[in-house]
Amino acid sequence: MNILILILGLAFAATERQVTVTTLKVKETGGTNEISLKAPASFSTNYSFTLPSTVGTTGQALVTNGTGALSYADVPTLTGFGTLSNKVLLSPLISGGTLDAALATNINISSGTASLNKIRTTHVEFTSQGSAPFTPGSGTLSLYVKSDNKAYLTTDTGLDISLGSSGGEATNLLSNASFDSGSIGHSLPAGTMAVSLTDLIDGTQALFFSASSTAGTIASQILEPTGSFGGVNLESALFVKTTVGSLEVCSMQGFSAVQCTDVPTSGAWTNVIANMAGPSSGSFGYALRTKNNVAVSGTIGIDAAYTGRARNLAEVSQAQIWASRELAQDASCFWLKAANNWNATGSVTCGAATESGRSIAPAAPNQPAIRTQNLPPGKYQVTFFTTLRTDYVTTSTSCLYRITDGTNNKGSVLIGPATSTSTSLSGNIITAEFEYTTVQTDITWSLRMNRVAGGGNCYILNNDYSDQIFSAQVKRYPTQNEIVARADTNNWYVDAQLAGDEASLGVADVTSYTEITDADLTLTPSSSSSAVGVMCSSTNPATAPSTSATTCAAGSESVGINFVIPKTGFYEVCFSAQHLIIADGTSNAGAAFRIEETATNAQTALQSGSDIRSTFLAPSNTTNTQIPFNTCSVLNFSSLGTKGVRLKYVQDVTGTPGASSVVMSGSGFGRGAAVGRWSVRPALNYNSTPLYVGSVTSNSSGLKRIESAMIAGNSTPSAVCSTGNCTILRDDGSNWLSQVAFNSTGTYEITIASGIFSGPPKCNVGTGYPGVIAYGFGSAACTSATVCSMQTFNAAGAATNHIATLRCEGPR
Repeated sequence: MNILILILGLAFAATERQVTVTTLKVKETGGTNEISLKAPASFSTNYSFTLPSTVGTTGQALVTNGTGALSYADVPTLTGFGTLSNKVLLSPLISGGTLDAALATNINISSGTASLNKIRTTHVEFTSQGSAPFTPGSGTLSLYVKSDNKAYLTTDTGLDISLGSSGGEATNLLSNASFDSGSIGHSLPAGTMAVSLTDLIDGTQALFFSASSTAGTIASQILEPTGSFGGVNLESALFVKTTVGSLEVCSMQGFSAVQCTDVPTSGAWTNVIANMAGPSSGSFGYALRTKNNVAVSGTIGIDAAYTGRARNLAEVSQAQIWASRELAQDASCFWLKAANNWNATGSVTCGAATESGRSIAPAAPNQPAIRTQNLPPGKYQVTFFTTLRTDYVTTSTSCLYRITDGTNNKGSVLIGPATSTSTSLSGNIITAEFEYTTVQTDITWSLRMNRVAGGGNCYILNNDYSDQIFSAQVKRYPTQNEIVARADTNNWYVDAQLAGDEASLGVADVTSYTEITDADLTLTPSSSSSAVGVMCSSTNPATAPSTSATTCAAGSESVGINFVIPKTGFYEVCFSAQHLIIADGTSNAGAAFRIEETATNAQTALQSGSDIRSTFLAPSNTTNTQIPFNTCSVLNFSSLGTKGVRLKYVQDVTGTPGASSVVMSGSGFGRGAAVGRWSVRPALNYNSTPLYVGSVTSNSSGLKRIESAMIAGNSTPSAVCSTGNCTILRDDGSNWLSQVAFNSTGTYEITIASGIFSGPPKCNVGTGYPGVIAYGFGSAACTSATVCSMQTFNAAGAATNHIATLRCEGPR
């Protein structure tokens, strides 16, 4: 046995000899410093280490295999995907450079402070949260960016959630909104489609296609969004470039249009916007389509489609002119009624009809009616402008007029009684409101009449005896935030005075609408008016719109103006003046006036106003008569630019008046000059319909409900109920009243249908019917949501049977 022992600087050798020490100290060569190897204070068992047989390479570390065998190994680096669980990277551990050369462009660590500059990766995975904040969930979410440059969360079930789509800022929910990868995600026609890489609004390309007798939907995308959009103000918008008419962009709920906006035909890129209230469930999106399914031809460009939360947040709900119709006057264009039933009969040979907006010809085109298709939900105000007349023939005569959509009858107007052979009573306007909660594919509103008393005749006139040409207009009032008037029209209007001379209408018949001119007129805008210029006679160009006074450089001034509109759409144009008719006691004269859109250097009408005002002087008059008049028309300007309007007239003269009739008359008062006044306003700035939380918004929404009906003895509104079950008239179609029973003199029992009110309503009672004053009063009291009692009294307070109008309001 050989032993080498190092004691006090001496070396010795040993074989299979154990030496037990607690500390082994090794001093430096030639010095006093030393290294100590010390055993732990305690350990559970004996163990040993076996040194490696090599010295290793630079950067390697000494590692164990778990049984005491030591070896040298490379230090691992972070590459690919890995997991750091409950670990912190401290700056002294990362002093500079990159973690991995292969990821040098992805993860950069600055030297010294180890700050993290940027991370680039295809996706990030993290654990989803539970319902409570900071409570870990069990699922896994991935965060990544798709090719549409929008961020998405993907659940472990593969569901994509577009960030911001269900709350927060406005986010485009459409895929491929700029059409940069073709038509993916959109329904496009089968016609020829081309891609433009230069003529575009957004992205890298736009779509252009040639429509050849194409009808219906041109392009659309309907979404199945995640999250709730119930009641959210949504916007659908599309940039369109075309000269093709009869196009509209619609906000769609499913495959039904909720709100549509006409596409301008300017040939320039125009952002066309349609709003709607978000549905609580189901799909929605946008559609570019032809109006009333009319076939169109031409080139249509589209780009930058958008559907999502409304970006035009300063806008509010507005009424909209939906449709209008006018029937030209004709000697045989009238409807005569001499029986007790509801219809319109008689000789009905009328002139040409002018359909505007979304109006189409009724199935019976010569009937007093207006028709439209694909009517979205909402309230609709239907107004007929015409002459309603009741004549005495053999007995006192009364006529009742109303509007029907084929199911609901509204807006009853009573004219009469005509009580002698010289009596002829007239009315001019009848209006009613209809509400629809679902899309109406085809609606015709008709004007009907019924002779309710006497033996005379009831008329609807549109002939030479008519005071006003027959026309109809439909306005839509949205029940939610759908239709908008943009803020850029709020301060725009025209208000200007045309003065200087009395413009002559001459003494001869004028059978077609003709411009009115004078060589001494000046147009002066008010101090707050938008720029406006005066129109000039014949084919002379109009003066440019200005905020200063203008006259024509060549030719006479025409009674008309021109202006630059800020936005396409409907505008109300009005003119007011006085018409002076010179009388001689043997001749008569009359004139009718209307507003027409024309070019700024031509007289041909581009569109005519449907609102016509007429004046007339009988031959028995020997006094000159000065008649004030005001005429207004709603005109639809479908393209931007300068628009011109003129006042035109026709004249009917019998005999030979001694002097011409004139307009803008200042005569006869000894003061003032000849003056006419023009005004123009965006039609959508009127009739705003804001909604208030908890208000009564309609019979289908709001916290309360309002219902009304007339109670009579039979279908004739002049008969009182004095026995049995009474007749319920003028109901709005909701059948909210189940029964009204006569109990005793002036006392009635009312049964309300179940489901109308959730508690006892408050009811008011009136006596009489339209056009008739009944001296008396009534009262009603409800003991439950379905049972009420009603009493009617005379003026002295005694119980008396009456025709009654009942109006109840209660909780929905």
